[in-house]
Amino acid sequence: MLHYHESTTKQASNFALASRLKTDEPQRCTVHRGEPTNQKDMLQPTINPSPVVQYVIGRDDLEEILNGIVDSRMAQFFERKKAEANADKLLTPKEVTEILGVNLTTLWRWHNEGYLVKVYIGDKPRYRQSDIDRILMKGGEK
Repeated sequence: MLHYHESTTKQASNFALASRLKTDEPQRCTVHRGEPTNQKDMLQPTINPSPVVQYVIGRDDLEEILNGIVDSRMAQFFERKKAEANADKLLTPKEVTEILGVNLTTLWRWHNEGYLVKVYIGDKPRYRQSDIDRILMKGGEK
């Protein structure tokens, strides 16, 4: 069973409360939803730095909620790791020329200028997918 209890600041109640307390500064007033309350209790000032939400739930409901949160966070984590792995994929010069629509001379020049640095695996030049993506996002601007 789920019980809902929320404390919020009501602007209209604040001004009514401020005039009742003879002050220009509105005061925070706690309003409880889902519980029987009378008007007199609603106008009693409760100094509260921020709205508070409280839930009363059973163990099984809590376990279900937490499992959902954990599953969601784990899925996000693995998606991010997969994206990072793809971003660091190494491409051959031929693949890069096809993706960017440039020739090998341009790749050589960009390497010398520091615009697109190649990495070597043994004696074979490769380019990072993340660097290629950066160039594609910039639209070729240096």
